Amino acid sequence: MARLGHSGSWLRGLDSAGTLQPGMVTVVDEQVHGRKEFGLPLEGRLQGVLVTSLADNGSHMVAVKASFAGDGAGDSLMFFGVHRDGHEESHIAVVGGTGRYHAAAGFAVVRAAGVPETSGNISNSTVFSFSVHLK
Repeated sequence: MARLGHSGSWLRGLDSAGTLQPGMVTVVDEQVHGRKEFGLPLEGRLQGVLVTSLADNGSHMVAVKASFAGDGAGDSLMFFGVHRDGHEESHIAVVGGTGRYHAAAGFAVVRAAGVPETSGNISNSTVFSFSVHLK
């Protein structure tokens, strides 16, 4: 087994047996549609990754950035956490942001709902709903 980094690195803990598990990475690059508090429209882009463990196909590590357009151009929020299928909702952390959300902290309630896919040979896709709560 190869050792990663130098002897003082935090990466050395990753080379022990069973620490890393195989998974599937899904790249996220989607339009964001919604509204801010008091009904203001919200448009933008959600980009990042979902990592699904092959051992536990029901949990997904979420690492995404929501960048906003229009009045919020230059504003973004970054999220990190675990979403679990079969749960009504999951909570993930808001781990930073830019613009008016610089150094944002808080959490997002993530809900998922299967939506039939109308094109291609994919049988269905998942739509995520984020309700964001900032300090």
